[in-house]
Amino acid sequence: MRSHRIARRDLPWTTASVAALCGPFDMPSREALLRAVQLLTERYPHCRIGWGWDDARRRWTPAQRDSASEAVVVDGDGLVSALTIGETLDRIDRDTSLRTPLALVRFDRYLGLRMSHAIGDGRTFNEVFASVLQTALTDKPYPWQIGPAVRFPLGSAVARTFGRDPALLRATLADRPHRPTLPPGTPAAWTPARRTLVAVVPADAKRAAMHAAPGASWIAVHMSLLLRALDSAGVPVAQDVSVVVDLRRYLSDDSLDGNFVTGVPFNVDHRHRPEAITAMMRATLRSARPVATQALATMASVRPYRAAPASSDPTRPVRVTFSSVGQPPQIDALPFLPGEPPIYAGGVEPDGPHGLTFLVSETSRASVVSASFHDNVVSADAVQEALTTFGRQVHGHVSHQAVTPWSG
Repeated sequence: MRSHRIARRDLPWTTASVAALCGPFDMPSREALLRAVQLLTERYPHCRIGWGWDDARRRWTPAQRDSASEAVVVDGDGLVSALTIGETLDRIDRDTSLRTPLALVRFDRYLGLRMSHAIGDGRTFNEVFASVLQTALTDKPYPWQIGPAVRFPLGSAVARTFGRDPALLRATLADRPHRPTLPPGTPAAWTPARRTLVAVVPADAKRAAMHAAPGASWIAVHMSLLLRALDSAGVPVAQDVSVVVDLRRYLSDDSLDGNFVTGVPFNVDHRHRPEAITAMMRATLRSARPVATQALATMASVRPYRAAPASSDPTRPVRVTFSSVGQPPQIDALPFLPGEPPIYAGGVEPDGPHGLTFLVSETSRASVVSASFHDNVVSADAVQEALTTFGRQVHGHVSHQAVTPWSG
């Protein structure tokens, strides 16, 4: 494959990265992992695992079929366990020796990943972990299930969604949330200081929590409890809380690679119960507002890439985002070692200096929620307090006070 331009939908993410961790396993050798990268690159040249890019980060340089860069797989240092997930994710993210867009970090019993967000979203790192590990264990290319299936995916999603049902336009306009205008503040110089904190929820605690919130989704339980915990910890949260939505649901083929997600704002706060948040999210998905949100953002964008801000306003509230990769069956099928919780966790790029992003990832035996933020703007102590409160509430089977949801 020749070098080619990075797609417009991936360009905004060339300066952002994802760190992820999966294990524990009886870890294959570095040589077996390199062999897996080579086999996958030969069988699925579009998989992006061994890809590089030019100095300007505007063009992909796909791997050659007869070789894979040894820089893609490196040995990691330090002890990794369920108690050091956040620290390990931060260490992976800050490792300046990892120079390829996608790098695999081999620890004794865990496999780490640092991936440029331009490579893809959560669907991609699901595929990377499953494919590389299963290929390394079997020495046979594991089926790669995503690819460049649609040339203009956003246009296809808009046409398919609104072309079939123009009445959805009215529903989308009616579903728009209130976005408050904040007065200008006094910006101060700022540099990124990304930090990740993590909480692990065993499967039995999740089942009890879901039983206590009938009809609610697991992400809505997180939203309700974490917003309440942030309020208790004294963290000022902006009124428009975003939820990351996978737009592939609006395509006829959901196997698209790269980035095809958008952050959809909702007017929710700490007084909303999980059931109310679930109903709100389902109504929004039916209205197709996520497609409209991304279409408007794309049309309003003059430049397809974004630069990191150099200043921040310390008076601004925290911008909270929730995202979930669900319980991917290909991850659940991996041979996790018994006796410890299977860990599948990620740290993501916060939404600017005041961003606080919660990422929920799961297996059938455990759920992990990570909080990613910049600790020179958002208080790490307050976020840790909120995660601790969340853990107590989940293990206490969601003792959410009976309150009237705010409808403003």
